[in-house]
Amino acid sequence: MSRTAWATVLFTILLALCTVALMARWVYDHRIGTLKESVILIPKGASFQDIVNLLSRHNALAYPSFFYGAEGLLGHHRFYPSGEFRVPAGLTYRQLSLFLRRTKPLQHPIQVLEGSTVATVLHHIQHHPLLTGPMGDPPAEGTLFAETYAVTRGADRRQLLSRMQAMMNKHLSALWQTRNPDVPLKTPEEALILASIVEKESGGNDDQQYVASVFLNRLKAGMPLQADPTIIYALSGGSGRLNRPLNRQDWTFNSPYNTYLQTGLPPSPIAIPSLGALRAILNPITTSYYYFVADGKGGHIFSTSLNDHNRHVRSFYRMKKDTASP
Repeated sequence: MSRTAWATVLFTILLALCTVALMARWVYDHRIGTLKESVILIPKGASFQDIVNLLSRHNALAYPSFFYGAEGLLGHHRFYPSGEFRVPAGLTYRQLSLFLRRTKPLQHPIQVLEGSTVATVLHHIQHHPLLTGPMGDPPAEGTLFAETYAVTRGADRRQLLSRMQAMMNKHLSALWQTRNPDVPLKTPEEALILASIVEKESGGNDDQQYVASVFLNRLKAGMPLQADPTIIYALSGGSGRLNRPLNRQDWTFNSPYNTYLQTGLPPSPIAIPSLGALRAILNPITTSYYYFVADGKGGHIFSTSLNDHNRHVRSFYRMKKDTASP
């Protein structure tokens, strides 16, 4: 074969290769690669072939072999992360590549409610299907921060609890540094204790600041706090749930958490306080209230004297009796 013939063959081959490359590039940039929305979980250490197989098993990837070859030639296959991804339908192959390489894994909410106990949170975390690993030593009561936490599938339980504790430490430390110096609390731990009582007594209502002022006034006066939730915490073994009303015998229950018998603060928090409860006790409003009773509408009636308080209590029970009457 002459030199001219060889040149013609080589030119033809190069032209064909260029045509194929241009066609492949056009397909990569314009053809739809994902057929339907799918959620895939890419495990740690998965190969790019594993990822393509996952998409193929979900019937989400058109022409898996083409996508595998194109990504291999472009060198993208080395940069795919692990995690859970919701892959949209209708992506081109290029868009799919960018999506999987640059999108953060799916986040799932785990909520810690103010007023809940650490035991309740630990039970939820222990049985949560998205979390993995042991929890380690249980955190102290009240030391987790009430918040909605975003976690990825397979998140470590111990690390999540550490995040919750770190959040509480951060907020408590900041509030402690800016506290009112007249607050009768010696340590941040005492602030957690009183805030947890305020949280349970107020239920997160708008009168939280007034409830806090009552307990602060009682502490200053050396009066017992007389907070029912502290007795409930003791009687329930730390669960914070008694499933029945307190009775007169309960108020004589011998426990350091019985704030009817003991003056000052109980030994530990009784629940997870909200940021609002912490603010209410560390930067309180000034009142002359020493007593409060429920108003039957979700709030409270506050009193400066025992006589007024007793009158409000009688009114409250009359209202309950009238409401219960047919």
